[in-house]
This record gives sequence, structure tokens and C-alpha cells, in this order.
Amino acid sequence: MALRRLGCKMATGSGKTTVMAMLNFMGLLQSRSRPQQHTIPPAAVLVCAPNLTVRKRLDVLKPDNEENYYKTFDLIPPPTANI
Repeated sequence: MALRRLGCKMATGSGKTTVMAMLNFMGLLQSRSRPQQHTIPPAAVLVCAPNLTVRKRLDVLKPDNEENYYKTFDLIPPPTANI
């Protein structure tokens, strides 16, 4: 199975982490919305960081983080309560 790799070069403060969050979200969303085109939908995303400082800053990409970008940018709607 081939791995898809994406790379981009962006300046400091230009929103690299936000772009990573959007790419993660769109990739997972597209695999769920078009299952006929994806034989094995991804269950996870691998993000590599060069050091611990950068890794700590990327915690906003984890869905279980309280201040994750998916909630911040309202990408995933909150669960509705059953009445």
C-alpha cells in the first residue's frame, strides 16, 4: 500500500498548524463521504515533529485536546443531546 505524503514550505506565523489541521480534517472527511473511492479509509493521521517544542505546539491537532483546532474553527459540530 502506498503512503500519500504532502509537503509545503511556509514562513513563520503563516498558519502552518492551521493548514495541517484542515488537511487532516479534509482527508478523513473525504474518505468517509466517498467510501467507494477509498478501499481502506484512514483511521489516523501521522504528524512528524522535529523536536519536543514543536510537538507540544502541535497538540492542538489532537481531537482529545480541549483547545483543538477542530472545535476552535467549528469544523465538527457538537454532539446533540437526545430529548
